[in-house]
Amino acid sequence: PGYPPPPVASEQVVLIDCGGNPGSGGLENAVARVAPGGTLIIRGRAGACVGWMNIDKPMTIMGDAGFDRRDWDRQPPATIQAPDGLPCMTVARGVRVEVRDIVFESRNAGEAACVVGYGAQMIFDRTGFRHGGDEPAIYADGGALDIRNSIIEAHTIAPAIVADGAGVSAYEVDITHAQAGMELIPGAGQTARLTRVSMKGTEAPNNFGPRSIGLMVRSGRDYGRVIVEGSRICGYVEGVAVEGASVEVRDSRICRADKGVVLYNGELVLTDSRVRADTLGVAAASGRAVIT
Repeated sequence: PGYPPPPVASEQVVLIDCGGNPGSGGLENAVARVAPGGTLIIRGRAGACVGWMNIDKPMTIMGDAGFDRRDWDRQPPATIQAPDGLPCMTVARGVRVEVRDIVFESRNAGEAACVVGYGAQMIFDRTGFRHGGDEPAIYADGGALDIRNSIIEAHTIAPAIVADGAGVSAYEVDITHAQAGMELIPGAGQTARLTRVSMKGTEAPNNFGPRSIGLMVRSGRDYGRVIVEGSRICGYVEGVAVEGASVEVRDSRICRADKGVVLYNGELVLTDSRVRADTLGVAAASGRAVIT
């Protein structure tokens, strides 16, 4: 008694300008009001919207002012800021969410990833991430992750993106500051595609935590495949590491590494690419490597 009724998910379009009022629950209430398949529009005029979005229905989330990754610091778009120690957004199994023209901020995430999806379909276009903590900026367990025209600034010892059994498509994505760039564990029959992706490491070997690797590809129970094209991976101890998967790298550049490409097990095809490393350009411990 005395509590207001929960919002009804009945609105196709919800517009919210919640900046400057952290802890009000305005962001969470706006998400609850959006009907399945509807759109949440966030204004960025008053500052960041602080809250944790728990998405349990298909929807689109978009900023009102666009996003340009070349000057996203000078002209900040609509921003969603996670409370300290909590995620920015979690997406339920089977749910499709599309995010456009939004910046996610989780500078004090601690042991929380900024975006977490379990068997979800997550699409990011023209988005930015500022993440700091012990976990990835984006964690996808199953489902699908499609990210394009985006930038991830991740101050973390974990990879900026971890996809375990998730279908991955990345186009025009810049990753900076993270100790490791991406960790992909493609599922059976899945092909992950990274096109025109830039990963820039810290150029400092870590003495604890995960190894400093630009792109780590591991195999789950079944063999998966990763295709890297037109990309740049620089500033890591190991540029690309393959452990029990099939990886093709073409028209790409791997530089400022101690070891350029390391095939621990599996298959590697390296075509029309440039590798610049201090110790080893390409090392194959076991498996099959083709370099042309």
